[in-house]
Amino acid sequence: MIFIKEGHMIKLLKKIIKNILFRPLGLKKFGKNSYIKRPFNINEREKISIGSNSFIHNNCEIIMISNNVKKVFNPKLIIGDNIYIGKFFHLHCMSNIVIGNGCVISDNVFISAASHSFDPYCGNIMQQELTFADIVICDNTFIGRNVFIGQGVVLGEHCVVGANSVVTKSFEPYSMIGGIPAKVLKRYDQIKKEWIKIA
Repeated sequence: MIFIKEGHMIKLLKKIIKNILFRPLGLKKFGKNSYIKRPFNINEREKISIGSNSFIHNNCEIIMISNNVKKVFNPKLIIGDNIYIGKFFHLHCMSNIVIGNGCVISDNVFISAASHSFDPYCGNIMQQELTFADIVICDNTFIGRNVFIGQGVVLGEHCVVGANSVVTKSFEPYSMIGGIPAKVLKRYDQIKKEWIKIA
């Protein structure tokens, strides 16, 4: 007869509950020890890959946009290993979005690879074609609270994005950015091992 200590039993039960509640079915890939805390709103899960040891906090909304104005698209979302994503994360993907390994994304961040058209002569905004472009957030990037990242943006590795920023263009690795629209505030000097303010 096999005996299990009470503490081990409690840990086992907690893990089983986490796997039932916080590992939604249907994703293309869902790595070991990764969880999405409820409640969440995720559609077309077969187009989403999440690596290992990654955590997405509650109230996330991940919307994959496969149809727009009678056209069909094939969006893909890849979230790497060792990722932390905070509460109320919103992501709209119409093309490809990649979030590299080791990234930290704070609360209330909105990432959108799609944007409305605003032609005054093409009727209702919701009936106009969306524009779209890929987004890449490279390894070990930190994104502060309340940030918006728009279509076509590439953030190099080890970027730091300040809170409340609106990121509409790409930035090189080791950039500290902030503002509306975001601009470079500091760059990390790998020789001096410190962030240097941009004049």
